[in-house]
Order: sequence, then structure tokens, then C-alpha cells
Amino acid sequence: MLLVKEEKVRNKIRCLAEIFFWIGIFCEFTVSFSGYAYGGYQEPLVIIIGMICFCLKIMLSANWKKDIPLFVVFGMYGLLCYYFQNSALILRIVLILLAGRDMNREKVIKLFFWGTLIVMLITGVLSFFGVHNELYIDGVFRNELERRFCFGFFHPNGFSFFVFRLLAFGYYLYGEQLPFWKGTIAYLIVFSLMLLANSKMGIAVTIACYMACCFIKYCKSEKKNKIIYYGGAGVILAELALIFTAGVFMKVNYEGMHVENVFWRVISDLTTGRLAYVNKVFHHYIPSLFGYKDFMEATEVGFINTLYNEGILFFVIYLFVLFVIYRKLYAEKNAWGMLLVIGFSVYSLAEAFIPYVNKNGVWMMLIGVDFITYIVNQWKGRRKNEKNQN
Repeated sequence: MLLVKEEKVRNKIRCLAEIFFWIGIFCEFTVSFSGYAYGGYQEPLVIIIGMICFCLKIMLSANWKKDIPLFVVFGMYGLLCYYFQNSALILRIVLILLAGRDMNREKVIKLFFWGTLIVMLITGVLSFFGVHNELYIDGVFRNELERRFCFGFFHPNGFSFFVFRLLAFGYYLYGEQLPFWKGTIAYLIVFSLMLLANSKMGIAVTIACYMACCFIKYCKSEKKNKIIYYGGAGVILAELALIFTAGVFMKVNYEGMHVENVFWRVISDLTTGRLAYVNKVFHHYIPSLFGYKDFMEATEVGFINTLYNEGILFFVIYLFVLFVIYRKLYAEKNAWGMLLVIGFSVYSLAEAFIPYVNKNGVWMMLIGVDFITYIVNQWKGRRKNEKNQN
């Protein structure tokens, strides 16, 4: 009888912990639109409520004997980042991933997918009737006058990113079971929206994602997952190599980087001027271990933004996490998950969303994963195999 009562108490605590987690996730979903369609870039009350809920989830579900060292190490790192950066972004990542180790990532991604779709539909309709913001913006973009549709978002690039988020999450959740004709119609709608927003990165990534989707869905080769795995890893590494090689080259040749230089003009056009900011940042600033407080000079290129704003340590951790989860998805033969990681990694060339769990799908793929335990088990398994071979 006593055991039954104890089990009921545990179930109630577990249920309460999950409620706190979902309240926190909903807070993060809400602020993911801050500065893009509603509100400002900071909504502290909602963020604080979310962080408190994640803390409560951790406290109610943690194995304290096992998890105390983990909490101390990551908690101290998050607080140090808060001190140096004057931002709780990394502390939020720590809390969300610690709170979400035993949660279902598909459910979290479904909330973000359907929630994003609803918010974007409402925002688009309100802008069409002139109730909220503008349907389109006439302005000078990329040195020329353009009309770009934003459908109630403050900027067409922000609108394009959330369209991409819908595409990436939609492929991940429903790509396998979606019939070809429905998938093609959905793709054409997304592609049309990208054309109206006139986002070069959005258009390029949309085309690439659709081609990869067709390959995953209809290729019968046994090497399909291996092709996606190595091809995607190559694309991510090539992107990093391009950014840093171009940055170092421009640092050395700072004075020679101008419009008349053919190489510079081609690279600048391909990146819609973003590497000009890389040039400036590389030339005038040195990245620090924990990042800079209120550093406003970093480029929109996501990896460089992260290197300077969040610091070298976080940059290295992020690349490590990215490739470990990518490897894990390959081991699980989860091609749709690999496509999601590739898509967000490539899109970070245009948008600085890497340290945001509520925008970066790479972090969301870690929900439901006890990451440290997974790495330790992988290491032990590899050492054991090496011993057996010897």
C-alpha cells in the first residue's frame, strides 16, 4: 500500500515537472518572434518565467547524486557567460537542455511548427488588412530600390527565416509520410513566399532542401544515408572554411578590398555584402574566450557573430555539439534529422541565430538526449572495441 502511494506521488511530481517544462517551452516559443514580428528584442518577464520553469523542472526530475557535478559545471559556465556578455542566452541553453533530457523532441518541434504556422498566418492576414505592420517594404536593399514582402514582419529577412523554419521542421516531422503532390504544393508555396521576400539565402536553401528531400524520399540506394551524411558534413565544413579563409585573406589585404577588386566583388555579391562586415571585424577586433559585453560590430554571418559575441569557448562547444548530434543522427539512420541540421547550419551564413534555442533547430535536436552520458558511453564503447581488436 505504501509503495502504491509512493508511486502515485512520483507520478504527480513527474507530471508537475513536465507541466513546468512545457510552460517554459511556450515562453521560449513566444519570445522567438520578439523583434521579428512583435515586441522588441527583449521581453525579460517572459524569459524569466521560462527560466524559472526550467529550473523547477530540473529540480523536480533530477537525480541529485548523479547530476550535481553536471549542474555545477554548466551552471557556472552559464553564469560566467552572463557576466561577460550581459546576456542570458547561454544560461537559457543550459537550462533548457538540462530540463529537456527526458522529454520528447518531436513534440517540442511540433509545437514550434504548428505554432509558427498559426502566428505567421495571423500576422499575414493582419498586415493584409493594415491592422499590424506592413505587407511589404519599399526600400534600398543591397544598394538598389526594391519592393520586398514581409507579411507583417519587421524585415523580409526575418520573415524568410521563419518560412525556412516551417520548411525545415515540416520536412523533419512529415517528410517521410507526405505524398509527393502535397509535398510539392507545400514547397511551391514556400518558394513563392521566398521569391516575394526576395531573400537570396532563403531561395537557395529552399531549392537545396527540396532537392535533398526528394533524394531522401525516393532514392533506393543503401548508401543514401552515407551520401547525405558526408555530403552535408562537406557543405558545413566548406562553409566554415570559406568564411574564415575569406576573413583571414581580407584581414591581410584590408586596404585592397574594395568594389574594383573582381574577387571581392564576386564574394561580396554572393554573400549580399555580409563578408564586408567580416572584413571589418577581423581587422579591428580579436575574439575573446567568453565573448564581449554589448558587442555590436559583429557581422550577421552566424558563425562569426557567435565567435565574437559568445566567445571562443562557446564557438568550439557549438561546433562539437553540432557534429556529435549529426553523427548520432547518422548512426540512427535519421536522414530527415541530418537534413534539418544541415539546413540550419547553412542558413546561419545569413542570420545570427546560433545561440538561440528557440530559433536554432540544432539545439532542439538535443532535447531528449542526455548528451554527456551519450558522449561518455560512445567513448567507452570505442575504447572497448579497440581493446577487443587488440
